[in-house]
Amino acid sequence: MKPLVLTFQGFRSFEQPCTVDFQRLGGLVYLSGLNEVEPELGANGAGKSSVFEALYWCLYGKTSRNLRASAVKCWWGKASCSASLTFEKLGSISTVSRS
Repeated sequence: MKPLVLTFQGFRSFEQPCTVDFQRLGGLVYLSGLNEVEPELGANGAGKSSVFEALYWCLYGKTSRNLRASAVKCWWGKASCSASLTFEKLGSISTVSRS
């Protein structure tokens, strides 16, 4: 399976919609971040692991810590949680969505 585009919102630290275009990035190779809310933390708290958790939750219906849909929430606001992943498998493009 080759991830193409992941879009999610209301997930952990991401209240607003976030789109990760793996095609534009050249695949899933390296992820870095910058904490703009608390710059003294550097990359800590920038949401890097939240991207991977959103990908995992979208595919498997639970987080890596076994949290299921009703327990997955936005940390900062009231946005409802949703995720959508478009991927390629065996030459066919599919999308899986979860909310």
